[in-house]
Amino acid sequence: MENQKKLSKLQDVNSDDIQEISLQMKEYVKNESDTVLQVIADKVNNRPGLLGILFPNSVQREQSKLTVQKMQNLFKSQDALLKAYTDSQIELAKKQADAFITSEVMKYEGELKRRAMIIQEDLTGQAQSGINEMTSVFAVSRETYMEKRNKQLQTAEKYKNDEYGYKAFIKSLNNELDVFMSTIDKLLGGFINALEKKANSLKD
Repeated sequence: MENQKKLSKLQDVNSDDIQEISLQMKEYVKNESDTVLQVIADKVNNRPGLLGILFPNSVQREQSKLTVQKMQNLFKSQDALLKAYTDSQIELAKKQADAFITSEVMKYEGELKRRAMIIQEDLTGQAQSGINEMTSVFAVSRETYMEKRNKQLQTAEKYKNDEYGYKAFIKSLNNELDVFMSTIDKLLGGFINALEKKANSLKD
């Protein structure tokens, strides 16, 4: 249907773009590689719409370009990294929902046009509700995680003179961050599964 309401407002970005950036962010957590940051910067600079989604406060002007140095400064704050990651997952959810709803609606043509409109409306409502819930859950989870991490970092400072122990502690914290990001991924998977179940229920 030509007039299908889209959850995502980004026209120059597809799901693959967002997934690649998400994977690179997770990779950066593990190794803090400038090469990884360059990949992210190149991808975002080639997709201007992503600037406003992932870095709305830090990169405000459309003509601004991300550089490795800018991203290093941004990601010094783990909270900024996590926010960019969760925001990318929300946008990915919108893109995947739009694609799924389009595929479902296309199954109904001709005399079933009214049926298609009803299904589109129901699925879009379900998707929007799920996205609103995920946005709220992600924000609360990120805040809770960062409070815990900051306390752990304060504890780690006491042992900074023990180079081996300190590095092991920080590595452990980064592993926890990776687990947190993987949990976000699972919530996204649950969102898509719920949408599929909704679509199947509408066929009964």
